Order: sequence, then C-alpha cells, then structure tokens
Amino acid sequence: LSLQPNMPIEVGITSFNRNGSEYSFSVYMINSRAVSGVQLDIDSNGALNVDKVTGGRAEDNGFALHHNKNGRILGFSMSGGSIPPSASKEKSENILFDVKASSELEFNSSITINPIFADKSAKKMEFKSIPFQIGK
Repeated sequence: LSLQPNMPIEVGITSFNRNGSEYSFSVYMINSRAVSGVQLDIDSNGALNVDKVTGGRAEDNGFALHHNKNGRILGFSMSGGSIPPSASKEKSENILFDVKASSELEFNSSITINPIFADKSAKKMEFKSIPFQIGK
C-alpha cells in the first residue's frame, strides 16, 4: 500500500461500546507520513469524562500517553520516536489508542476529535477529522 505523502492524516473513532455509564472506544489514525507528537481533544459537549487511555499504535511505538478528564490526550516519545506511516487504510488496523470514559448524563450525541499532529521537525501536519455519531 502506498498512501499519498501529501494526503492529510485521517482521524476518527471506531468500535464504540457502552455499558451503563461506562464507555469505551478506539481512536484510529491513518497517516501517510511518520507522526512524532499527538494532541487530541475529544469533544463530547462536556458529556464524557476520559478515565483511561492505553494501547494501540501509540504505545506500540513507545509513546507516553497522558490525559485529563475533559478529553485532552497527549502522546509523544521522550526518546524522539515516531509512529510510522500506516500500512493499510483499514481503520481497525490503525488504532492509535483505546479510551475508557464515563458519563453521568444520558449521552446520545456526536463526538468530534480536534487534533494537532506534529512531524519530526515539530511542524503541524494536515488532518481530516471524521465526527462520530452515537447510535449510528
């Protein structure tokens, strides 16, 4: 597979599950160039509290993952590593990380990801964020 080098990064949500007030979902990233830093804001209109962020291509490539309850997630490598370009265009093969969240509200809305991606020179990379509609 050869993704076009000037193609924006595609980011979105896949495999969304709900169990009572607990939610789990995966954030995917399809990238044509290596990514050295990630900042994502999970925008759920204040409905979701992010409790845990783990796994995926971020951890597989030595990224430390940090988050706050409001949905800001940071990922980077202290050793200067990066996440290599995607090998496929399949969302399920490009999981960036998994998120566990909770909500006291009846949450039936959309989630938008507002990302910033950086290359090895710390330059901002272009992206396309795909909104996720709960229940669709």
